[in-house]
Amino acid sequence: MNKKIMPAVSLEGVCFSRDGREVLKDITWSVGQGECAAIVGANGAGKSTLLALIAGYIWAQEGSVQVLGETFGEIEIARLRERIGVIAPSRLPEIPPWMTVAEIVASGFFGTIILPPRESVSRKRWKSVYGMLRTAGLEERAQELFGELSTGEKMRTLLARAMIARHDLLLLDEPTAGLDLHARVAVIKTLESLHQREKRPAIIMVTHHLEDLPQTIQKILLLKNGSIYAQGDAEAALTSKNLSAVFDCKVEVARRSGHYYTIVSAEEWVL
Repeated sequence: MNKKIMPAVSLEGVCFSRDGREVLKDITWSVGQGECAAIVGANGAGKSTLLALIAGYIWAQEGSVQVLGETFGEIEIARLRERIGVIAPSRLPEIPPWMTVAEIVASGFFGTIILPPRESVSRKRWKSVYGMLRTAGLEERAQELFGELSTGEKMRTLLARAMIARHDLLLLDEPTAGLDLHARVAVIKTLESLHQREKRPAIIMVTHHLEDLPQTIQKILLLKNGSIYAQGDAEAALTSKNLSAVFDCKVEVARRSGHYYTIVSAEEWVL
C-alpha cells in the first residue's frame, strides 16, 4: 500500500491581479512533501508571480493558499518563512560579499545570513559544512569571499546553505539565469544532490528552459498567459504538443539520460 504524500503546497482557485490586469487566473495545483516540481512557461506567463505568492511575498485576491500545512491569512507569515528557502539570481546582491563561502553555508544553521561568532559553530557542524561544500563542488573555494565568486558558484553556495538549513520548502526562481553551460550543469547537479537526500525538502523551481530541469523532476505546471495550460507528472506534461502551445512556436521535446531537451524548428527562427 502506497503511503499518501501530504501536500507541501496546495493552491485552490488562486487569482491575482496587478494594475487592473489579471496575472494569475484560477490556479489549482499541489506539490507533495519531498517532491520536486517545476513551473514552466514563456516570459510573462506568471511563473515568478506564482512563486512569490507561494513564498508569501504577495497575497492572492481570490482562492486559498496552503503552504506546509498552514493557510495564508490565518498564520504569522514571518514564522512560516523560517521553513522556506528562496533562491534567485536577483537576490544575490543581498548576500554580504565579505563573508567566506564556508561562513555563508554555516549561517544556514542559525536561520540568518549573518554568522554568530565562529566559536559558536561546533566542530561537528563545521564538518557538515565542508561535507555540503564537497557535494556542491565548492570545497576548494571554502575560504574564498562570496563577492569574488562567479554567479554560478554563488548559486551553488546558496544551494549548499539550503542543504544545511534543512528547509521544508525550497523555491528557485530561474536559478540558472545568466550562467554559461558549465555553470548551469553544476547548479543542476547540486540541485539533484539536494533532492536525493533522505530528508529532502519539497522543491519548486521556475524556468522556461527544459534543459535546466534536474533528473529528479516529478511534477510540472505549464502556464500560459496566467492560466494553467497543463499539469501532471513530467513525462505526461512535457510533450511537444503542450510546449508548442505554451511557447507559441513549433517545439520538439526529446529526453536523453533522464534530461529533457527542446528543439525549435528552423521555420520558427526570425532573421
